[in-house]
Amino acid sequence: MIYVGAIAILAGCSSSSSESENGLSSTTLKAEDTEVYGGTDFLIEGEAKANLTEGYAAPTLTIKVKLKSEEEDNPENYPGIGDGDNGPLYMSILDKDGVPIDGWQDIPSVYSDDEKLANLMGNPGETKWVTFEQIMNADIKGIPSNASKFEIWYKKKSISSGGSNDDYIPENSEEWDEFLDEYEEFVDEYIEVLEEANNGDGLSAASESIEVFEKASSLGKRIENAKSDLSVEQASRFTKLQLKLANAASKLVQ
Repeated sequence: MIYVGAIAILAGCSSSSSESENGLSSTTLKAEDTEVYGGTDFLIEGEAKANLTEGYAAPTLTIKVKLKSEEEDNPENYPGIGDGDNGPLYMSILDKDGVPIDGWQDIPSVYSDDEKLANLMGNPGETKWVTFEQIMNADIKGIPSNASKFEIWYKKKSISSGGSNDDYIPENSEEWDEFLDEYEEFVDEYIEVLEEANNGDGLSAASESIEVFEKASSLGKRIENAKSDLSVEQASRFTKLQLKLANAASKLVQ
């Protein structure tokens, strides 16, 4: 759920899918439910259109879906809308049985569509196409052939986002689990960027790795300051993530 500069979504039907050499390059996905989960009045209208396109270093997944709001509401009641970061809606791709497909989850809505979300809240019944986007791993060659459905969640708080969420601290065990999930994603992103830098992918990758590391470290300090609120299992997981981050960081100076 996080990612500093995000990107988007995918799909899986047979009648309107395009094959690439190693998978689907485009497809449509059916909504698992018409509801956008997480406490909003957003509803899903119809199917989602997914496309996977080649990029300079990795492919980009873009998914567009039509949304509407069932009731009028104030966007200020929903942190994440209008904060300049991707999200706060996140899409996951499912197989025909409704099971999330590993590696194709938590694809964020693009920040440039926050205005659309705000407009929908002020105009119940009106529909707009909203884009979800994400840069995928470099080894991804196509959308999985078993991609069939999708679901969308509104996630109120993200440890990676800026603005009013910078001081966010979880209030219960379930939120701490989600907080640690996102911290782990941030650590993994740092390691991925670091590997690109070490492979000679240029100064930009090295600069990005330093930036991501600083943000991951800042998030880690926030967890450390509230460590007494963690369960034994959560504290153990956090310690392992810190070690993972430190080991990766040491490679930067070798």
